[in-house]
Amino acid sequence: MKRMARYDFPCVYRDPGPVCPFDPGGHPPFPLGFMFVVDCTYFVLGFYIETPSLTVITIPIIDPLVIRQGYDPIWFGILMIVLSEMALTTLRVRLNRYMVQGVRKSGKMIDVMIGAVPCAAAMLMMVAAVFAFPQIALMLPNMLQRP
Repeated sequence: MKRMARYDFPCVYRDPGPVCPFDPGGHPPFPLGFMFVVDCTYFVLGFYIETPSLTVITIPIIDPLVIRQGYDPIWFGILMIVLSEMALTTLRVRLNRYMVQGVRKSGKMIDVMIGAVPCAAAMLMMVAAVFAFPQIALMLPNMLQRP
């Protein structure tokens, strides 16, 4: 079992090869388009899969592709967590909403759903800000790396 795990790990993290078969350089022509597809995928998968499980399932596949695009892996990790958490608050039947309703002890569930809309909108604006200004997500890690 130990021998199998030792040989399987490098296979997961090896260079994925050409990302786009139509580009002779191996890089897709639109890295922002690639990130848009990845972000939409994380947002939709976040409806159905909890954040830790989503991370464990998708990171070995998506992370090498994102790094090959030239994006910072720390930046992508922060973006992925924000998108996953945003998906947790936006679907109609989620544990977060039931917890809020339980704390309220009165009122209808639709009020909780309407109350989640501004939170999801704020997270969507945060995703746009992280895309526009990547330094927002990388400020604290850069401060910790300095001697």
